[in-house]
This record gives sequence, structure tokens and C-alpha cells, in this order.
Amino acid sequence: MTDFYVTLPSNVPNAPFHNTTSRYVTRLPEVLQLQRDEWVVALTDLVYPHSFVNVGRPLHYWIHFKGGRQPIRVTFPAADYSNLEGVISALNNQVHTRMKRSAVDNVIEENLKKAKREMPKEEKESILAILNDKERMKSAQNTPVVQSTETVKQSPVQTPVPTPPVPPPVPTPPVPPPPKKIEEEKKTTPAPKKIDEKKIDEKKVELKEEKQTEQKKIEPKQEKKVEEKKTEQKEEKKVDEKKPDVIKKPPLKKPEEPKPVIALSPEMKQSMAEYAAIANNVLNRPNDATTYRNMMEEFERIRSLVSVDKPDYDTNQYLGFTVQDGKVKINFLNPAEVLFVEFDKACGYFLGFEDTIVRESSVAPHKVDFFGDVSVIYLYSDLVDPIIVGNRKSNLLSVIPCTGKYGSIIYYTVPNPRYVPLINSNIDSIRIELLTDGGDPIPFSWGTTIAVLHFKKIK
Repeated sequence: MTDFYVTLPSNVPNAPFHNTTSRYVTRLPEVLQLQRDEWVVALTDLVYPHSFVNVGRPLHYWIHFKGGRQPIRVTFPAADYSNLEGVISALNNQVHTRMKRSAVDNVIEENLKKAKREMPKEEKESILAILNDKERMKSAQNTPVVQSTETVKQSPVQTPVPTPPVPPPVPTPPVPPPPKKIEEEKKTTPAPKKIDEKKIDEKKVELKEEKQTEQKKIEPKQEKKVEEKKTEQKEEKKVDEKKPDVIKKPPLKKPEEPKPVIALSPEMKQSMAEYAAIANNVLNRPNDATTYRNMMEEFERIRSLVSVDKPDYDTNQYLGFTVQDGKVKINFLNPAEVLFVEFDKACGYFLGFEDTIVRESSVAPHKVDFFGDVSVIYLYSDLVDPIIVGNRKSNLLSVIPCTGKYGSIIYYTVPNPRYVPLINSNIDSIRIELLTDGGDPIPFSWGTTIAVLHFKKIK
């Protein structure tokens, strides 16, 4: 056997080591016994999920003020920024507001209250209509009907004619009665319609009177409530007038920014004095690169002691970020108070600034790097001998370019595998690490990585 392949997925369980998508150790089912001087290994394929965002962790920048004020640290939120407009809106603290739920709830409550007030009136009217219909039916059924014996023999019993809306049944006599008998019946039978109309009018009058009496009862109660509220307000005013003047004083307004000159400890005063001196030196950047580098190291140390952390600080009164020529432009809106702006290295690199110190309104020399800190994946393994990487040695196995869009699965085949000598002859486990330029693990949110290694014997 002169060569073989080993496939290493990241989701294989390993009790002593907590495997993740970017860092995992695989225990092999058997020990590989290979002469380290005769075998080499290379990465041939890598499958990984594009589940990491271009800003995987919160970035920061500082606003340094004139006049001995403490610098303020502002947070640039972690997210997957797909366009320049999203970056600018995040820098300008532009939050999309939604309609408040309380406003909608108040409208609903008012409508419910109105409905509760209106429902009893409708119910009363419907009940009164039903009662009127029942009374009409009863009055029509209880009206006496007097008929002669001859009409009973010749025609069936006639039902009383009810008032509308109930239609009366139509009688079907077999033989029509003579005109004389009809006149007698008209004289003897009473007129139920007139009686019913009188009763209905009486009921209507009674209902109107009842409504008027109810309204008269309600009105004084409402007037009493209004008077009680007025008296309560007058009493409260009297109580407030009797209180001492100390309570009448308005509460002290909180300052918008901290003013460290007041009530500072001796250590803080000394640190602020050092900070003010070195901040002026940073503002007037020296020409020598080594001097400037050493100055920035000391400046970062002192700044960490005196700065104030305000992640959601509203910077719109001091800074404004816009787009110019496809790049980020920073505008000093209040140059009388702002000394300069300092970005941390990751934030400055993402926004396109070479120098982390911005001393005036300017445009970034480079465009935004939407790949962020994960433009290239560095794959390390404990199989190989350390090789030179930059200014140090490390066990780097391969470098993979970052491609694709967020949410996709990337299958990358190395076109020209680079074979590296083994560090040990006996191999019982293999460690894989996927790191960024800065040596941090790739911030995968989900998914599994699969590394395929090719072991080859040297001829």
C-alpha cells in the first residue's frame, strides 16, 4: 500500500474532548503505524457550512473628546452585513421602530367600552318589541266573538283576525252567508283593532316615561362624580401648597455624558493626566513608524483605564457616517468637542481604515470587507511538522479560500494538494482546527465540517 485516504467529520463523538465544527479530535479505530520519514499527508477535500457571519463578534470604537473628558467606547453590533447601507445604518444607530402595541390596545379597549354601553339599549329595544308582539297576540286571542246559531251551522268557526305582523288565517266557508246575517255579526262583534291600538299607545307612553325617569336618575349620579373629582383635585392642590419647599424643587437633571473632573480618585486623576498628554501626541502623529507603534501600545493601555463603556451610546450629535464612492465616510459633526476617533483593529479593517486613529472627517481608503475576518480558512492539524507561517512556526496543513453565500454548503477540492511530512510514526488520533487570520476559531453557527486527508508514501 503506497497511499490511502482518511475522512474526518466533525460530528464524531469524543468523550475527553468537546468537538465543535471548527475544532475536533477524531479517535481512529486502529493505530496507523507509518514511518515518518517515508510518508507525507495533504488535504484534498473540505466540506464546510457557510454559517458564519462577516462580523462574528461585537466590534468597538472610541470617541475621544477635548477638554479632559473621558473617552466613550461604542459597540458596533455583530451581524451578517450584506450591503453597505446596513453597515451605515448600524454605525448611525438607526433602529427601525414599530407601532407600539399599547396604542392598539387602547383603541380596542375604548371600542369594547362603547360596545358595553350600547348593548343594553339594543337589548331593551328588542325585548320591548317582543313584548309588544306578545301582548298584541294575547289581546287578539282574548277578544270575544259572538255569533248567531244559524251562522255556526252554516259556516265553520271564524278565528279572530290578529294584527300585523302575524297574517290572519283565511276562512274557507262552504256556503256564503246571506247579507242580513253579515250585518248582524258586524253589530255584535267588537272591534279588536281599536282596542289593540289603544293598548299599544299606552305601552309606548309608559316606556317613554320609564326611559325619562332612568335618565333623570343617572344624570345626578354623573354630576356627583364630577363634583367629587373637582373637590379631590382642590384638596390635592391644598396639600401640595402646605408641603415644604424642598419637595417643590424639580429633580436634578442627569448629565448626558460623564464629567470625570468631578470627584475623581487620585489614581484616576493621574491616569487622566497621562491620558491627556499621550492623546495630544497621538493626535500629532510622529513620522517614525516605530515611535508611533510604541506610542499606540502605551495609549491603548492608558485608554483602557479611563474609558467609559456605553454600547448603545447615541453618537449622532458628534459623528455621522455616510457613503462616498462605495466607501465609508466619517463626518465630525462637532469638531469643537471631538479630538479624534479610534477604531479597534478588527473594526477598522472591516470598515476599510488603515490607521485605527481618524483625526478629521475623511473617507476610508478601502471598501468594506464583507467577508470580514473569515476571508480565508487556515486548517491546522497535529499530524504534521511545524512549518514557517509568517514570523513563526505552526502545524499548518492547508489554506482554503472562503467562497459562497451565507446558508450554503461549500464543497472545496484542493486543485494542487500540498504534502507535508508527518510529525509522528504512530497515529491513534487526529486533531483538526479551522481558524481565521487572527487565530480564532471560525464562528460556525450550525453544520458539520468534513476533512479528507491523503496519506502518500514517498518513493
